Amino acid sequence: MRRSMNARSRCAALLALTVFVSACATTSAHSVIALPNGYYFQLNKAQQPAIVKSRGSTAVDGPIAAYCVYKDFVIGALGASPAQPGVYRNDSPFKGGPDTKYFVLDTDSGKIDSGLDEAALKSRLTSLGAPATLAIYPPFLPD
Repeated sequence: MRRSMNARSRCAALLALTVFVSACATTSAHSVIALPNGYYFQLNKAQQPAIVKSRGSTAVDGPIAAYCVYKDFVIGALGASPAQPGVYRNDSPFKGGPDTKYFVLDTDSGKIDSGLDEAALKSRLTSLGAPATLAIYPPFLPD
């Protein structure tokens, strides 16, 4: 009886050790930000922020400099996020330049309006009924 208890204890310890080692050997998943209707904001293969569909296909290729969510829409600016003072780079609203291109992704239909200049973006936001105070911010994806 005592031998069977020792064998069971050893077996349980070996099983626990195996589970622990296999858990340590797996790679950790990257951070993602959930967006409406099964879209995700995450780093792409080039380690640049991008928007992907739930099945992994790219909806808006990176880099994405800034974004926000309004209802079922993701509004953003394409390009690299500028260096900004502060603890986090998403402390302040994004200020685009004259060459900045913007996009509006309708996550309900999957339609993307891309390559918009600032005037076209404002017009599109007005048609959506978005508030004039709507601002986009650089993304923050922790490692």
